[in-house]
Amino acid sequence: MDDVYFLAIDAGTTRIKAGLFSETGHLLDLVKADVEIARPFEGACEVDMDVVWQSVCRLLRDLMDRNAERWTRLSGVGVTGQGDGLWPVGISGKAVRNAILWNDTRTKHLLLEEGAALEQFCLEKGMTPLFPGAAPLLLKWIKAYEPDHFRRTVRVLHCKDWINLKLTGRATTDYSDASTALLDVLNKEYVFELLPLLGLEGCAELFPPTYSSTNICGVITSRAAAETGVPAGVPVIGGAIDVAAVAAGTGAVNPGQALTIVGTTLCNELVLNAEQVDHRDPRGSVLCHLVPERYLRVMATSNGTAVLDWARQTLAPGLPFAEIERGMASLPVGSDGVLFHPYFYGERAPFKNASARGGFYGLSAQHTPMHLLRAVYEGLALSLYDCYQSLPQVEKDIYIAGGGAASDFLCQMAADCLGRSVVRPAAAELGLNGIAQALCATFSVESLREHASAVPPEHIFTPDLKKHDHYVELYALFVQMRKASEDYWLGREKRLQGLDIS
Repeated sequence: MDDVYFLAIDAGTTRIKAGLFSETGHLLDLVKADVEIARPFEGACEVDMDVVWQSVCRLLRDLMDRNAERWTRLSGVGVTGQGDGLWPVGISGKAVRNAILWNDTRTKHLLLEEGAALEQFCLEKGMTPLFPGAAPLLLKWIKAYEPDHFRRTVRVLHCKDWINLKLTGRATTDYSDASTALLDVLNKEYVFELLPLLGLEGCAELFPPTYSSTNICGVITSRAAAETGVPAGVPVIGGAIDVAAVAAGTGAVNPGQALTIVGTTLCNELVLNAEQVDHRDPRGSVLCHLVPERYLRVMATSNGTAVLDWARQTLAPGLPFAEIERGMASLPVGSDGVLFHPYFYGERAPFKNASARGGFYGLSAQHTPMHLLRAVYEGLALSLYDCYQSLPQVEKDIYIAGGGAASDFLCQMAADCLGRSVVRPAAAELGLNGIAQALCATFSVESLREHASAVPPEHIFTPDLKKHDHYVELYALFVQMRKASEDYWLGREKRLQGLDIS
């Protein structure tokens, strides 16, 4: 019997990747392209949907050219992508406007008066509480401020759903993406009663039908085949939100396993079974896992490696990573008194405040750019610790993945701050790997849980417990300063909006 191959696509916030996999889930070839993000005004974060699709097409054709013989034996396609946000589609499957991304905060004022009541409704119905980047709130914003775009919208999609639509001609979503908003997570049904509370009467039909991540949602159309080079008729599975795909790719599929993804978001997640799901806690969210009958207790912040990128570009432009990390390593825990909050894009976990912003505290004339750089790294590590303080107790080692996990310095800082061993898996491209495992399970007799075995460690970072004690003390100041900053954040927001702050 001839070998068969699978195609996996990972559409992240800042980068798109595509990988060719063997029938056993082994990565054979990989291509990547960066994504350009638009920030048209304060708090806005968008991407051109057509440009995303064109990038996918170029990557797939590149992959085809490099794997001509294997390409004719493609047996399945799967997509993962960034979650939340709003990817609005009109008649004939055309983009209505730019996609509004998960870390966009333009809707923050829509929650000011009715936020508590909406949150309580969501918790009672087993839903993820709304936050500014959630699709229903963004749809409410478009209705209020872009009525023409609202009238033209016939489907509300997520990132990977947009790519699936272009591949198959069908608008669908999977349980993991749908559970970020509007879905009763345990029963896997939409709670359309939320929509009238948002002034979105009659909008239920905009939300696509839901599938399991491993179900086939369509096949490659002749038009998509012409654009991508993928043979027409190849099945496409439902796919999954990126944080679920990475968990599956790591092998985090059993209750009690924990994972931190250091990417554009700092996502911290713990695998649960149905009996462990508790919707009474408004912090973070509970999402459907890519693996059936598993769930993810998620603390996904609004701020991740983009904060580190800003710090390096601003404070040490052109300086090599190795030199930056040597400089930071020469400084003590606490950066000689400099504290940093990483809330560039507001925050959603473990607390919700879209008006929150970043800041340095405790500066004096003795401090250098290297002090500030270390403080930024420590601010991200303390945000990580903050999230784990709000998760159920983790009994096992914590996996770490994502682009930021390539830094030994950052991984060791995370271990020291958490006071727990941190395990970096040996495999790369864990999001693609998770989708590949789903494809393998779809087209074989084995379950996804059997395919998604734990990835062996590349390195285990053991905590320095003396440093951990220092980080615990620093964390108390971190939270104290956060609470003290809330009035300033609100005043800043009102001033930017031109409102009276007296």
